Amino acid sequence: MTRFEYQIQSYPLNQKASLAQMQDDLNLRGEQGWELVSVIPATFAHTGHTALFKRVLAAPDDGGSGL
Repeated sequence: MTRFEYQIQSYPLNQKASLAQMQDDLNLRGEQGWELVSVIPATFAHTGHTALFKRVLAAPDDGGSGL
């Protein structure tokens, strides 16, 4: 069964460069295997955009011999 881990990140939009910083962070997370699954717009999350990410967890090592 595929298992996932999740991250939630807020991006304050109070600076001119904040969208560029958000894009840089999204690209970095993508390189780390995170998939952006949803964004809550700043109109609902009063602190800025909130992004929800997920990525597949590695299969747990069952300690078996592999035979």
